[in-house]
Amino acid sequence: MLSETIDFLFPKFCLGCNVIISKHQNLLCEPCKHSLPCTHWNFDSDNYIYSKLKPYINLYKATSLLRFHNKNETQNLLHQLKYGGQQNLGVLFAEMLAPTFISENNLPDSIVPIPIHPKKLKIRGYNQLDVFGNSLAKILNISFNSDVLKRSIHQESQTLKSRKERLIRIKNSFKLNNIDKTSKHILLIDDVCTTGATLIYCANLLLKIPDIKVSVATISTVY
Repeated sequence: MLSETIDFLFPKFCLGCNVIISKHQNLLCEPCKHSLPCTHWNFDSDNYIYSKLKPYINLYKATSLLRFHNKNETQNLLHQLKYGGQQNLGVLFAEMLAPTFISENNLPDSIVPIPIHPKKLKIRGYNQLDVFGNSLAKILNISFNSDVLKRSIHQESQTLKSRKERLIRIKNSFKLNNIDKTSKHILLIDDVCTTGATLIYCANLLLKIPDIKVSVATISTVY
């Protein structure tokens, strides 16, 4: 009875369409969850994000969970993940992406997130990739290393910049910070791949580590 009263007074709302959902539902109602624009890409070298990044990186494999475009549901949910404090969306995205890797014979050894600058971290209070990366690492039973890369220069939004402009702007913005010498295959993660400039720069930094393979996984890709 108390539980029912609490649910009535403090209902849960779907983060997609804002309808009331039951306490057993995970952030999204079933229609919203099933309508998400999933890519259905495998973790391999035969998909759009791999072909987009491969000319600039000695990339091993790549995948991405959702398609991203202006004003679609992916943009809405990522905005809530990054700026709305809805960190549990990171758990949901990890659970959705994990099956892509489960049947993979050559799993990564560790997951490394694109870092955010300490100034932005202080304002936001969290890196939106930490819950996502930690959750994915736990499901796959591999390590999550958030301090391998460090962002040393704060950049304003690069939304309207081309890949070339972004690569110029982020030059020297990141550096290797704490190398995990036990990992031979790193999975670099980000929330969205637009031009891919940040992933390209950071992946090439990681590739300076001797005898390392680098793969990429993102929550979404502009496609």
